[in-house]
Amino acid sequence: MKLYNMIFKAPKSKYKYLFGQSMFETIWNIFLFLTIFFLVMSIKHFLVGNPNLLTFIGALLMSLISLTILKKTGQYKLPGVFGSILGSVFCLFSILFVSDHSAISDILWVVLVSLFAFYTLGSIAGGVILIINISAIVWRYIPFIENQELVYVEDVSQVNAVLNVVVVSVSISYLIYRITQASVIANRDFEKANIKLHNQNEIVIA
Repeated sequence: MKLYNMIFKAPKSKYKYLFGQSMFETIWNIFLFLTIFFLVMSIKHFLVGNPNLLTFIGALLMSLISLTILKKTGQYKLPGVFGSILGSVFCLFSILFVSDHSAISDILWVVLVSLFAFYTLGSIAGGVILIINISAIVWRYIPFIENQELVYVEDVSQVNAVLNVVVVSVSISYLIYRITQASVIANRDFEKANIKLHNQNEIVIA
């Protein structure tokens, strides 16, 4: 149990209130889970010679560095920026330059990175990252125009599937964003009320 806590348990954060502590622990657990996943996938891709190997190695390094920052600083903002930007870079690289991958998996990773950005960095950063990544997916999987002529896509069902998943992904992202924002606002109001009450108590005691 002691070894388990040393490896897997989130370190103590520097946040005073429960909301910040909860966000810190959530982000630690996400990077820990991703580190294990990326390590396994890197080994697998190395053994079979998959072209996605570089993507997974880069993602593994990102997760390890993020865990180190979390442990050293006790704060989640820098790993949030780190994970959001590099996560988007890896998504874009996989979507635009790696042929051996799945459209559905790309879209799911885009949703995860975008939600992570919404959660850690706020609505503007999350929205920008979501738009950039979704645009790359549309560009990659729906080639409407080629040599300035309309292309009749043979597999219409595949295009429809991609369009449906994109729409659903954006809708899910927006829904979770709204839920997250409501929680953030409620907790900030609660923290402000606590600070105000604490200050009033100090005045009364003085």
